[in-house]
Amino acid sequence: MFTKREANLLKKQLPTNSIIEISTKRNISRPTIYKFFRGEKIRSYHAKAIYEEALEILEREKTETSNLVRKAEEIIFSDEMPVKPSKSSKK
Repeated sequence: MFTKREANLLKKQLPTNSIIEISTKRNISRPTIYKFFRGEKIRSYHAKAIYEEALEILEREKTETSNLVRKAEEIIFSDEMPVKPSKSSKK
């Protein structure tokens, strides 16, 4: 269903404690989740659930990171005045 490479790439991008979150939300044992990420065979419905939850976590994390970066730019750089070009740079 999912290749070992796909599972490994997904796991590398997940934040810390994602295994616990997946286990709690999907009611799947941690050993089963670790098997999935090692590319071992597990039941297909578990594999789908783990993959889906992992993607949801990644999407949430990327959205939160993007929002934080945008907020930081607004706060940090909002007080900066635009730089006027120097006379020597005009032609």
